[in-house]
Amino acid sequence: MATALNSTTKVNGKGLHLVRYGYAEAPEVALLLYDISKLNEENLDFKSLQLKGVASEVSTSEDGYSIVWKEEDVKEAYIKVTAKTSATSITVDANDVIVGETLYNQTTEETALVVAVTGANLTLEAPWFAGTALAVGNKITRVSFAKKYGEDHGHRVKRNELTEFSNYVQFTEELIDSDMIENNKNYLFTTNEERVKKIYSDASRKIIKGIVSSFYIGKKFRTNTSGAYQYSAGGLNDFVPAANKVNIKGTNDTETKAKLRLQLQKAYQSGLNGLYGKNKLLAFCTTKFAADIEALYEPKVVYNDKLTGVHIEIKTYQVGAFTLNLVCSNVLDYDLGDVSTAFLVPIEYVFAFMLPNGVTGKDGKTLERFGRGIVYDKPQATFEKKTQGLATNFSFYFKGISSGAYRILYIK
Repeated sequence: MATALNSTTKVNGKGLHLVRYGYAEAPEVALLLYDISKLNEENLDFKSLQLKGVASEVSTSEDGYSIVWKEEDVKEAYIKVTAKTSATSITVDANDVIVGETLYNQTTEETALVVAVTGANLTLEAPWFAGTALAVGNKITRVSFAKKYGEDHGHRVKRNELTEFSNYVQFTEELIDSDMIENNKNYLFTTNEERVKKIYSDASRKIIKGIVSSFYIGKKFRTNTSGAYQYSAGGLNDFVPAANKVNIKGTNDTETKAKLRLQLQKAYQSGLNGLYGKNKLLAFCTTKFAADIEALYEPKVVYNDKLTGVHIEIKTYQVGAFTLNLVCSNVLDYDLGDVSTAFLVPIEYVFAFMLPNGVTGKDGKTLERFGRGIVYDKPQATFEKKTQGLATNFSFYFKGISSGAYRILYIK
């Protein structure tokens, strides 16, 4: 007779596809791993799904406990006016401006040519920058460079410093207990595969829910407990800069709409390629946030799209010139409670990373771990009791996290 003591021979040591069994609990996990364009099929074959393009850009640290990525702000930094002597003589907060640069003052809407430089003091071609609005704090765009004709005169290219980011790889495991008396008492007439599917689906859902919760509100840390280290993967709440966590509630609906529009504008101006593509910028939100947005834009047309394969519905609102794509998350509802919160994410630029290779199995092979968990026997002291572990690991890669595309919005 089949019992849970021998029910796992088909998966033992071979692994279990966690996403396949667990995505019903937290469907957004599929968006963290796979190309969004591949998720619109009625019956997905998770084994053959294509990983996101950014997956190839992630690397592990030398010690193997972290993933690392380096980013460069490709946008040339703005400069600011720090002192004004006259309409044609200003001081700025940069020491690398040279003669021949064309500057644009965003406040006065004027353009000027730099004709002399002493340190950070600039002399401008008169009568430009003559506007009365020229003042300390004005933001200036460095437009272009004009070489002196016939002379050896060029602008030196400078690269912005690379910023390194890292995130720990978190190891997780769910235990599945088997007791001979309970198995025979309660599952005497249950087939082997029905039993396996139920208990391992439950464990898979628990793991996937934990991964998605960590994606939103996980904390990056490493701690030594009784001589062994524990590693926790940081999520969006940990990595999104404080300046990009914004309460958009205004004194009235009009002001709230204006604040939301401004946040979308900043996200879309982040410089990440492809952000204007369909459903590239998604707002994972609580149902309270979705209800607040629906009340704000009730007269507007709402478009519904659905990623059929993973049962994700996307509600699309036109907010001025920008698109707001809302995805309600039951995980966020559970984790955050009845609050109005949304995580704005450039979905093609995030990736749920798993160490690609597991330990060597009995057949001498290693297993690919993306989306999978490993089933293995725990040390067993008696014949009548057995425990198996369903184990995996995960971390998160947030490409362009400093770009401004990632935002956390509140209405409170």
